[in-house]
Amino acid sequence: MEQVYAFYRLKDGADRDAFLTHMERVDAPAMRTQPGVERFNVYLVEDVPLGQFTYDVVEDIVVDRFETWDRICKAPEHQTYVAQWKQFADADSLVFVRTRGAGS
Repeated sequence: MEQVYAFYRLKDGADRDAFLTHMERVDAPAMRTQPGVERFNVYLVEDVPLGQFTYDVVEDIVVDRFETWDRICKAPEHQTYVAQWKQFADADSLVFVRTRGAGS
């Protein structure tokens, strides 16, 4: 399994509560049913008590391989979710981080 984090900003003026509701009710449930996805959680950044962090959203994703995630996101049947996400998110700010734990 591979731990992946997605970081991105919301568009100026995007309703944070409406975004979170959409992610909780639509996007996250759909992503969690995809083959190869073990975990998909979405968090709004509330505070950065130390340092600088310019993102509004952190997605916590565990997949069998990053390529699985990439394939899901590019699939034609997934484009409705991408379009809905883009109503809230600044797609140009999206960053994926692939990680490996200590001792892995």
